[in-house]
Amino acid sequence: EAAMARQNQADTCGKCHGSEEINKQADIAKRNLISRYKSSVHWAAIQMGRPGASCTDCHGYHSILSSERPESTVSMVGVVSVCLKCHPNEARAFREGAHARALFHGTHDVPTCTTCHGDHDIASLRVRTGDAKQWAATQVCIWCHSNERMMARYGLNTDPVESYLKDFHGLTARGTAGASATCADCHEAHHSLPSSHPQSRMNISNRGTACGECHGQVSQSFAMAFSHKKAM
Repeated sequence: EAAMARQNQADTCGKCHGSEEINKQADIAKRNLISRYKSSVHWAAIQMGRPGASCTDCHGYHSILSSERPESTVSMVGVVSVCLKCHPNEARAFREGAHARALFHGTHDVPTCTTCHGDHDIASLRVRTGDAKQWAATQVCIWCHSNERMMARYGLNTDPVESYLKDFHGLTARGTAGASATCADCHEAHHSLPSSHPQSRMNISNRGTACGECHGQVSQSFAMAFSHKKAM
């Protein structure tokens, strides 16, 4: 079979990128690419004869550039278009959200597809497998939203993280196999919008429906009772 056939690309590219010599070089930013890729849902799909991203789907064939280069297909901005090819609904929702709007205006203090899903060792977050789903749905958010210096840069504060970690959802999330609400459950993983936005799940007009997914039919007073603001 051809060396660049989808099922052979990992081994073909791995002749260099999977070598110990490459992984030991000081200027290599990301290591163990091939072994991590072979643990991903993309590789698993290819092995089963199903559609799955191969090396060239993300990096291209010839004009392969480092992710640090703005014109790279896997730059922070470029990777959204790469994922759009196979995941159009998720990528379009992300493009309409607050994180993408900041990203496209030059802010890099935001998550992209690979921040939550991984770059090569991409895990499915539809089901809870190990801590991957919990990590992506809460810890990634906490990394930034608990950083006081970063939040101050954008006129935000860390109150949401502090209150979440102290309330029922935050206290029980790790101890109940993910049964409690995570950041992504309430705010939407891709289409994250501030609660003031009319399309936000946490806008007061929509919050009852969002809470009702776990709590059943809820009253307006129930929906309004929750707040991330610190108690005075």
